[in-house]
Amino acid sequence: MSAEPLLRRPIARYRGGGRVAACPFTKDVVADTLGTHPVPRRRIAGKHIRAVRHSTVPVRGYRSGPYVLAIAPEHAEVSTYDWSNHDRGDDIDAPWVPVAAHFEEGREAAVIVPTKEVDL
Repeated sequence: MSAEPLLRRPIARYRGGGRVAACPFTKDVVADTLGTHPVPRRRIAGKHIRAVRHSTVPVRGYRSGPYVLAIAPEHAEVSTYDWSNHDRGDDIDAPWVPVAAHFEEGREAAVIVPTKEVDL
């Protein structure tokens, strides 16, 4: 397993009448359960990198070999904080926040991390 995970998005496969997460490259169904997986701070993009407290940040998703398959905020079944009306010092009680991240294929997209891991 690679020392630094590669950040990707999972794809959906259909098994037994339902959608399941799969690796976008191998097309294999992800066997691991949904959890938080540490990715290097340098994978966090733009203004969000300054908010990350540690050298790694736990990102919500699946682990599949060298990949962390990160869940987008819109696909998460968890409560996330809405940044659209953010004022510094807001009392934020949502357990998750979306932050921008650099994905392996060269784009930036949102991932969700525990609120306690970032300074708002």
